[in-house]
Amino acid sequence: MSIKRMIPVLILLILALGLAACQSDTADKAVEIPTIKPSTRMEQPAAGEYNESEHADEADEHNAPEYTDETVEYEKAAPNDGSIPEFVPPKPVMLAVEPEALAFAVGDPDSPVQIIEFTDYQCPYCQRYATQTMPTLLENLVESGRVFYTIKDLPLETIHPEARSASVAARCGGEQDAYLPMHDAIFAAQADWSGADDEAEAIFNGLAADLDLDVDSFSACMTNGRQAQNVQANLEEALSLGVNGTPFFFIDGYGFSGAQPYELFEMAVELAENDELDDVVEAQARQAYDAMVAQQTAIVQQESNAQQAPPQPAAVVEVALDNVYAVGDPNAPVTIIEYTDFQCPYCARHALQTFTQIDENLVETGKVRYVFKDLPLTSIHPQAMLAAEAARCAGDQDQEAYIAMHNLLFEKQKSWSGQANAADLFADYAAEIGLDSASLKTCLENHEFEKEVQADMQEANALGFSGTPAFLINGQSVVGAQPFEVFEQAVESFLATASLDTANN
Repeated sequence: MSIKRMIPVLILLILALGLAACQSDTADKAVEIPTIKPSTRMEQPAAGEYNESEHADEADEHNAPEYTDETVEYEKAAPNDGSIPEFVPPKPVMLAVEPEALAFAVGDPDSPVQIIEFTDYQCPYCQRYATQTMPTLLENLVESGRVFYTIKDLPLETIHPEARSASVAARCGGEQDAYLPMHDAIFAAQADWSGADDEAEAIFNGLAADLDLDVDSFSACMTNGRQAQNVQANLEEALSLGVNGTPFFFIDGYGFSGAQPYELFEMAVELAENDELDDVVEAQARQAYDAMVAQQTAIVQQESNAQQAPPQPAAVVEVALDNVYAVGDPNAPVTIIEYTDFQCPYCARHALQTFTQIDENLVETGKVRYVFKDLPLTSIHPQAMLAAEAARCAGDQDQEAYIAMHNLLFEKQKSWSGQANAADLFADYAAEIGLDSASLKTCLENHEFEKEVQADMQEANALGFSGTPAFLINGQSVVGAQPFEVFEQAVESFLATASLDTANN
């Protein structure tokens, strides 16, 4: 099956569930979801509203998303000698769907895609998701009939002692058809009741009064234990599935963790609608398994050595920099080389957000020379090769036009991605930036720069890069759409080392 879009973060979100999420301090950072029966659609939605949890206070490790090719060569893996389990394709899980098991449900139960969220009201990342991402998701995916959205509770009491009471309060608001207003009010007042111990319940009663609820009924609900039992059932279900962080989501039975951006949900829903989600999840899981096998094999080989070699610094890779498109001083102390795919959404995010910061703070200050290279993942991005050629065709007309076309291709990625007439669109973009559109189209028709793009691809593959964006920072590899701070810290580290070497000499 040809997969139009892959969600690179799924490999992180499904298999390494600790990404940007509140986690119990008694749990492992990475939890593998057990293979369980496929999920079934909910037969009856529960009354209530939405709530989400995504927080990573103590465990705020950033594993940046990376676009990867779906193919994995298993013949490279070490043979299974019994110490490594056989690969088992991930399967969607079955979740309890009784009305009392749901804090809230919204949308058409017969929608093509189902999302189930586990939340913790005392989790700061859950608060961020609820206030920033959730409204867009409800408007674009639920109200349009594409998604049926439900919420369950996962109070992580070892780090959030008032979270259980907050979950009960939201459900008690739901008993008066005010789950969502109470949900929003609890998150908005998080700083007031978080850490308030026994005073938290009084604050929740005050929120109920502010919403014109029947406070006596609300207070009785808070103390009668009925909703507390439902919250406990949610918590036990989550733990039985290996879920120990919030916010956590199941999209058609496949789980992922963390306060992810809206774009991830949009892509996952589109994959599910196109019956491609199973294939993408399995491909990513296979790649993770392959990496695990390679890692375990390396460990075994290392332990078998009678004499350990002394630790060595990270390998520094040197690549050809002739006839490349670059910005910055050629003599800058640090060189960043990017391997990109113009059809990759995370490459677009890097180009339009992070690179602008790198350019302003590191390139223009003389610290960095930034080099652009190509790694179109043609098996999943059929127009990526042509887009790479288009950028080079633009640069052939005017050296500075490469950056202009580079930026425009990423800005308009959704317009040309998947389009059979991409070449015509690229010619139109050339005209927009003041180039000869006819010449650029001829350049594309003749594939004048195809060999150059292929050379970059071969170079990247030789370096072990199979996903984009990928980087070399002074010859040391960094993969994924990392935040600006990662690049800044790496550059400052190189500069500090260089300064120290100069002083010692």
